[in-house]
Amino acid sequence: PDYWSRETFLEEGDWDAGASGANMGHSEYLIAIQILLFAVVVSSAYTDITIRKVYDWITIPATVFGATLNYVADGAGGGPLTTIHNGGGLSSSALGWLVGFGIFFVVWLRGGLGFGDVKLMGAIGALKGFPFIIGAMFWSSLVGAIMALGALAWHGRLLEGLAGSVRRFVGLSRPQPVAEDNATAAEAVTIPYGFAIAVGTMMWWAMDELGGAV
Repeated sequence: PDYWSRETFLEEGDWDAGASGANMGHSEYLIAIQILLFAVVVSSAYTDITIRKVYDWITIPATVFGATLNYVADGAGGGPLTTIHNGGGLSSSALGWLVGFGIFFVVWLRGGLGFGDVKLMGAIGALKGFPFIIGAMFWSSLVGAIMALGALAWHGRLLEGLAGSVRRFVGLSRPQPVAEDNATAAEAVTIPYGFAIAVGTMMWWAMDELGGAV
């Protein structure tokens, strides 16, 4: 037999030699994905809050392990339409990564967040696949927007920040730091967006697990 195949690994590996062993293995792979998801978002939130970085040594291995675990658990998955409606497998993981990374990459190009945040959302997509990534992005963006508005209001720059956001996403130029207190330049008000991604993702995970996903 092909000892490197997914079927051999599930049916003849340490789980068991029969169908019950394969089912047990499938469940434990899904649990491993959940644990890895928690570890990735919590550690990324911590590093982003404390030192304002989301590290590659967190996001890149998570992406690789996410794709691998999804493949071992559910195989290659179906075609595009099957993946969109049902999720599961390598195709779901790949589509989740592509959507999460791709959309946040466009936002990064407009100067809206850091590249570590882009890779973090891609890792979440690789772990949980499509369509989970859609809800994770929505709630992460909502939490991020609330945090940004709060930070701008705290610094007395709410209207200025809103105007800058309009220029950023509608205009043609990247945002520039706004001078304040007659200084030649001032740092833009920023937030730890990795924390927003972590909170938004876990909010969506809780709703999805509790049956609240639409």
